[in-house]
Amino acid sequence: MLVCLHGIRMTVKGLEPEPVTIDLQMDNIVKILGYYGENPLLIIYTNHLAAVGIQHLLNMNEDDKNHFYDPLSKDIALNKIVWFFNLKRPEIQHLEKVLLKLSKRKYAPLTLNQVNKILCLKKNDEEEIKKLEKEERDRRVNNTTILEDKLGERLSVIKIMDYKMLNSNEFVNDILIEFYLDYWYNHKLSDEDRNRTYVFSTFFYTNLAKSFNTSDYPSHYTASQIRHAKVKKWTKNVDVFKKDFIFVPINENYHWFMAVICYPYLMSKVNMKDGTPVNAPDDNTGRYQLPPTESTAVDRIEADPNVEDLWLFDSTSTQNYADKHGVDYDTDVAVLKKSKNLLVKRPCILLFDSLSGGVGRARITATLRDWLEQEYFAKYGKKRDFHPSIIKGSLVKVPQQPNYTDCGLFAIHYFKRFFDRPIVDYTLPIRHLENWFSTDEVAKNCQKRRELQSIILLRMKERGSVLPEDIELPILNFTDPPIKIPQNPNQKIIHPSDVPNSTNRINSSNSKPSTSHYQQIPSHKYQNHVTHNNSRYHNHQYYDDHNYETEDESVIDEEDIERQYNENDHYDEGFPEEFPESFNVGTQREYYTEMVGNTPQQIDDENPSPL
Repeated sequence: MLVCLHGIRMTVKGLEPEPVTIDLQMDNIVKILGYYGENPLLIIYTNHLAAVGIQHLLNMNEDDKNHFYDPLSKDIALNKIVWFFNLKRPEIQHLEKVLLKLSKRKYAPLTLNQVNKILCLKKNDEEEIKKLEKEERDRRVNNTTILEDKLGERLSVIKIMDYKMLNSNEFVNDILIEFYLDYWYNHKLSDEDRNRTYVFSTFFYTNLAKSFNTSDYPSHYTASQIRHAKVKKWTKNVDVFKKDFIFVPINENYHWFMAVICYPYLMSKVNMKDGTPVNAPDDNTGRYQLPPTESTAVDRIEADPNVEDLWLFDSTSTQNYADKHGVDYDTDVAVLKKSKNLLVKRPCILLFDSLSGGVGRARITATLRDWLEQEYFAKYGKKRDFHPSIIKGSLVKVPQQPNYTDCGLFAIHYFKRFFDRPIVDYTLPIRHLENWFSTDEVAKNCQKRRELQSIILLRMKERGSVLPEDIELPILNFTDPPIKIPQNPNQKIIHPSDVPNSTNRINSSNSKPSTSHYQQIPSHKYQNHVTHNNSRYHNHQYYDDHNYETEDESVIDEEDIERQYNENDHYDEGFPEEFPESFNVGTQREYYTEMVGNTPQQIDDENPSPL
């Protein structure tokens, strides 16, 4: 077989002993499907005109069903050409590059599962072929890259499947979270704040706390040393002990929250103004001690928490600040400054959780504190005490999400507000962030989703991103999700069991540490803007009743990832900004110049691919 952009030449044996050469013009080929795994093959559908020529050249008789070809037949054994071939990998790659030059209506790649379905169908199951074709088209659309953005040291790659997660009632994934953090860090923070801040990738903690096999490491390594060894390269070019704030996005049981390591270079409390050591006690009123709970995250090995450092505040305490009725951040800060003569900063690990967290967070700060100890030794060659009494952990009382899906949006909003509405006193418990911001800034009218969309569209415009000619951005649904009070934060979050939340590629068996692995998400209907003129194929079974104008359901196959979370310390239980108007990127009819490996190299017809 010889394949080029003008057609396919096949040399086959028919009933006669002499081989016969068949030339199929591309105009007479309806569809080519290719599979390039083990036992690679091409499946070719032609129109009836080509079939008549094949029947004549091979002396086919309609009565002989074992030796006949008819593309209009309901018998799947007769209506397609299946060509198995055995080529070396470079030749297969060249073949695929040639076929990728064809239009998307002419050619599509297949998965092994799709091949099995097509070749094993029964007689009246041609509808299954149409379904597979639609799934392939949906998959191609969803995997289309809409933005490649170099933000600082990290490259953000956003696909349509990620963009769809901005729809109301969807969980935003780690790609969107990391993109926002990187964008805000590089474009919105002041030089001073940027220089004193470090933001880890969304999969740092996942990798840090992921389970391990001790046989893969030197026998004398402790669990703490093994955990650090897995992530030591991440800080090769940064000294976290010269930073004021280290942000660690974390996901556990499909729930996002933010950990912030504050002033890791300090050994005790100091005066916020002049940095002189102080001995101001924390407020222990209403605090009580709880034993640590078992970790609920699967495939994770975290540090054991120190029980004496795990404190919660008794809701029945009359002095508990849960009874405090604040107005807003500015008012709470003014009251705090008026009531306190001394404002302090101190080394600590703070957790900002829009579902309140609970005692299960105990292992998070234990693991991060444990990592700090190993990181300090790796950087400076000496030990330093990171005992919980020195670098305390606290679950800060912050605005809570009003629904089940906005946890990731709240996590990135905490990051934003951390700098424009800073903590003015690190005496624990931190009491002035309860009214940090109105939840309307995130949830009402999907404001945070709109903000993310505006930033994506703005960066697309600035980067000159354009879409393939047959693809447009889906119309997003920004209808407010129903307001539901989340479950007890001490319990494992089980409500999104059928709606997996944002996940991370690092846990995917076949993926590399990047931004995200693609997970299943709730299926929503979006307007399908892809239109094709299929009138020339209207008599062919492969395209019969194939309506490209109907709404398409998002079909995204992805593995679920489990992130690590838990905390080990004491606990504390404005309106949207305007963003640039969106632009109609769908009106631009050019291909990306940098399509993440999907843009084939130029292949001339003078260099066809032989099979």
